[in-house]
Amino acid sequence: MANKKSESPMSDSIPSMEDVASRVQKSASALGAKASELGRDAVDAIDARRETAASGLEDAAAGLRGSADKLSANVSPLAHQAADTLDSAAGYVRENTTRDALAGIGAYVKAHPTKAVVAAAVVGFCAGVMMSRD
Repeated sequence: MANKKSESPMSDSIPSMEDVASRVQKSASALGAKASELGRDAVDAIDARRETAASGLEDAAAGLRGSADKLSANVSPLAHQAADTLDSAAGYVRENTTRDALAGIGAYVKAHPTKAVVAAAVVGFCAGVMMSRD
C-alpha cells in the first residue's frame, strides 16, 4: 500500500508563509515606489516655485532696509544685517535646487550630528508651541 499523504481541504485555502511573505514584499515595494514618486513630485513642485520664493525674500529685504533707516541707531545695523541675510537666502534659493539644499543639509548633519539634533529639537519645540496656540 502506498504511503499517501492526505491533505485536508482547508490546507488549500490557507496561504503558506512564503505566499504571505511574497505578498508583503510586493506591497512594501509598491508602497516604496509610490512614496518615492510623491517625493519627486514634491521636490519638482518646490523647485517650480523657487523664483517666486527668491523674489519674496528680496522684497522682504528691501522692505526691511527701508524701515531700518527709521529705527534707532542701535537697531538699524541689525535690521540691515537681517536684510543682507534675506538677500543671501534669496540668492541661494535662486541658484540651488531642492536636491542641492537637501544634500547640503545631509552633509551638515553628518559633519555636526549633535548640533543637528539640537537644532531639530528647537525647531520641533517651536513648531509645537506655534501649533498649540489658538
